Amino acid sequence: MILALPNALPPASLAAELGRRLGASAPTLVRWLASATPTIQTITPTEDACTPLEAWQLQHAGYAPPADVPLGAGWAVLAASVPPADTEAVWLADFVHLHVSHQGVTLTDPAALALDIDETRGLLAAARPYLDDAGIGAQLDGALRLRLTLPDALAPYAPTPAAAIGSEIQTWWSQHPGTRPWRRVLNEIQMAWHDDPINQARARRGQLPVNGLWIFGGGRLADFGARQERGEAVNIEYGLSAPALAGDWAAWLDAAARLEQERFIGMANTLAQREAPPLRLVLTGEDRLVCLTVQAPRGLSRWLPRRQHNWQDWWSAPATPHAP
Repeated sequence: MILALPNALPPASLAAELGRRLGASAPTLVRWLASATPTIQTITPTEDACTPLEAWQLQHAGYAPPADVPLGAGWAVLAASVPPADTEAVWLADFVHLHVSHQGVTLTDPAALALDIDETRGLLAAARPYLDDAGIGAQLDGALRLRLTLPDALAPYAPTPAAAIGSEIQTWWSQHPGTRPWRRVLNEIQMAWHDDPINQARARRGQLPVNGLWIFGGGRLADFGARQERGEAVNIEYGLSAPALAGDWAAWLDAAARLEQERFIGMANTLAQREAPPLRLVLTGEDRLVCLTVQAPRGLSRWLPRRQHNWQDWWSAPATPHAP
């Protein structure tokens, strides 16, 4: 049994205080944290090209990228609607709005665009001549994103959309000369979409225009090895994510209290049953990934004092250099 809690790790500047309050909101979670030794990884979105949760999902799926390929490149393989051939490099591109301000250019959550299939088809039709000129094949992957086929020499690795949302994107784009063809075609597409009837209609409805494509991927199915814990159920609870991303830590504690009642107590009862498998707990923060294995005591050990770990030490610690 695996339970992943995205955004369960607060920033180091707030972690100590929130850790002191967490016991009142989620005592079961605190007991789990105190009962196991953590395995800690630092995930750097600018280097790994993915969020900590995506990093764990890729590692859990057995992805091991080549030395010159970021970990996040494999995310497109998992996200593609049609499984690729083993050696095919999978590139996806989301239709996005890039917000321009005096502070720079930031990526808006693609889901906020609320695109429909007719819009994506029309935007692809307007972009296709420029993609064709660059030797880039494109087709819709599902309703709301593109699957691209790039020339062999073109590999514009970039973080997944989830890793880049809300960030200043100039730091994400590689300036390697080999990525120039993509930057050029992207500029051409942006100009073609500027006055496109689809964007004009969106403006009349008060919706954000679509003014860019966010490409990500480049991973290959052949680089996925044996999946870890094959058949083990993975539960991902996103209840802490919205308040954490909004910086509302009182709401974050309230969300932890709801999870205590709705999930943690029931899972603890299951864990205590005879022959129940251990619980693998996966916690993520802005740049950290922590895994713990929680095992309920069995037999006579239930009556003996349990070893307690000082979980606050690692909970409150700042991120350390990247660990394998």
